[in-house]
Amino acid sequence: MSDSLLSGNISFAGLGSGTDFSTLIEGLMKVEQRRITQLENWRKSWDDKILEFQDLNTKLLSLKTSLETINTPGKFLVKNASSSSESVASATAGPDAQAGSYTVEVTQTATNHILTSDRDSDDNGTVDAAIIPDTDTFDVTGGVGGTFTFTYGGNTVNVSLGIGATLNDLVNAINSHPDNKSVTSSGIGVRASALKIAEGDYSLQLTGLDLGGDPDHFINVTGSTLVDGLKTTNFGDIARWPEYNQLPKNALFKFNGVSLSRQTNSIDDVAPGLTLLLKGSGTTTITVKTDTEAVKENVLAFVDAINEVRTKINEISKVDTTTNEGSILTGNYGVDMIGQNLKNIVASKGIGFDYDDDFYSALSQVGILTDAEEGSVTRGLLVLDEAKLDEALAKDPDSVAKLLSANYAGETDEATFSFMSCLPGTTEAGTYDVRWDQATQTGTIGGYAATYNAATKELTANGGAPVSGLVVRINNPAADITTGVVRIKLGKTNELIDEIRVLTDPKSSPTDFEAGPLAVLEENYNDIIKSIDTKIEYEERRITRLQRQYKDRFARLDAMLGYYNNIASGMQS
Repeated sequence: MSDSLLSGNISFAGLGSGTDFSTLIEGLMKVEQRRITQLENWRKSWDDKILEFQDLNTKLLSLKTSLETINTPGKFLVKNASSSSESVASATAGPDAQAGSYTVEVTQTATNHILTSDRDSDDNGTVDAAIIPDTDTFDVTGGVGGTFTFTYGGNTVNVSLGIGATLNDLVNAINSHPDNKSVTSSGIGVRASALKIAEGDYSLQLTGLDLGGDPDHFINVTGSTLVDGLKTTNFGDIARWPEYNQLPKNALFKFNGVSLSRQTNSIDDVAPGLTLLLKGSGTTTITVKTDTEAVKENVLAFVDAINEVRTKINEISKVDTTTNEGSILTGNYGVDMIGQNLKNIVASKGIGFDYDDDFYSALSQVGILTDAEEGSVTRGLLVLDEAKLDEALAKDPDSVAKLLSANYAGETDEATFSFMSCLPGTTEAGTYDVRWDQATQTGTIGGYAATYNAATKELTANGGAPVSGLVVRINNPAADITTGVVRIKLGKTNELIDEIRVLTDPKSSPTDFEAGPLAVLEENYNDIIKSIDTKIEYEERRITRLQRQYKDRFARLDAMLGYYNNIASGMQS
C-alpha cells in the first residue's frame, strides 16, 4: 500500500486522510537542520579566526618591509654636508661622516685631454691647411681614401675611410671603433666630435673621457693620410689654440691644510663617509651635520609601524571591560606569544649592547616607550618622547643609530685584540668572552674552540656554535694570556626583522617543523574546519535518510488513516 503512495522524491502524504504531513515533516527537518546550522556557525568562527591570522601575518610582513628601510646606519642616520662656496667644491655625507667643519682649498681641478685640429701645422702662426667647409659633403680623404690613427690608454685606434668619407663619417668611425676604450676598458675612451669654429669652418675635436694626468690619459695622433688640417701635425699644440685644447691634469687641493693630488674631482678617500666634488679654484668650508629632523622621521616611522601591529593584536585579543566579552582571538596562545615576543624586543636591552659601556642600550633611553597609563587612548602602544630623542641625538647621534639599526656590528674595547669579521645569519649577535693562551697556542671564543692562524694572527671560531664565523685578531700573540670581550651588536630594527621572519615563516610541507606559529595555527584550524566539514556532510546524509524515513512512515500512516476514515464514513451512511 505504501509503495503506491511514495514514488522517488514525490510524496503523496496527506492525500488519503487529508492530514498535512508534508508541513509536519518540513518542521521536523528544520529541527534536525539546527545541528547543521550550529556546525556551520562553528565553522565560520574558525574561518574568521584564520582570516584574522592572515591579516595579522600581512601586517607583520608590512612591518618587516618598513623596518628594512631603516635597518642600517646608512639608511637610518641621515647626515648633510654644506659648502660655503659651491663654485669651489660641494660635498655629500654618508653615515660614517663625522660632524664638523673641513677646509678645502682647490688649486686646480682634474682635467681630461682635449685635442682639436687646427690649420697651422708648423707653429709659424700662419694658416697652412684649407678649411673643412662642412661635415657631410666634403671628402676628408682627398678622393683617395685614407686612415687616421691615434693611441689612448695603451690602445691603438686605426680608422680606415673610403673615398668620399666626410668629417661626420670620421667622427662616427672613431666613436664606434672597437679599440676605442677607456683606461679601465669600461666604455669608450675618446669621444670625437665635429667642432664648428665659424660658419663654413669645422675641426675634429678628440676628448679623452678619463680625468687626471696619468700618461695613459693622453691622446696621441700618430698617423693620418687625410687632407691637410687632419694630419698629425695639426694636433697637439695647446699654446697655439688654448681655447680648444686642454692637457690632462690631476686635481691639486688641500684638505684641512694637507696638500693632496687626485686623478678625479670626486674625492671620497680624504675623510670617512665624506665625498667631495671639486669644481674650481678657491677655498671653501665643508660643514657636516646630522639631519635631526630626517632622523626623527625615521624614528616616527619605526614607532608607527610597530603600533600598527600592536593595534591589530589588541583589536583581536582584547576583553571588553564593560561587557566582559572577549574578541575573536582573546586568549589565543599564538597571538599572545607574538604580541609578547614583540614587546620583549622593544623593551629589552639591545643584543650585544652593554648598559655600562654603551651610551644607549635600550629604546627607553632615547624616548621610545610603551604607554602604560590606565585609560589612555594609546595604552599599550609605543609613544615617542621627542624632547628625550632630541637630547639623545644632540649628545650622540651615532649611538642612537647603532641602537636602532646596527647590523651584526662587531666591537671590542680591548687593546689586546681586535674584531675582524663575522657571518651574519651564521654568527649570532651577542657578547662573547675571548681567551688566547700563548703557551698552548689555543684559544676560545664564547667558550667554544677557535682555530689560530699564526700568519694572520687571527682566531676563528669553529663551526657548529653560535659564534661560528666570528674572527678576532690577537694584537700581541706573544702575551702569555689574552682575555677580553667581543660584542656583535644587533639593532632593534634587525632584531624585530629576524623575529618577524620566524613568526611568519610559511609551512612549506607537512614535514616542515620550522614553520612559524601563524602558519602552524592556520594549519591546525584548517584541520578543525575539515573535521567540521566531515560532521556537516554526515549530518546532511543523516537528515536525508531521516526525511525519507519520515515520508515513508507518514505515508503509511496517511494511508491507514484514509482506510479507516473510509470505513467510518461507510458505517455512518
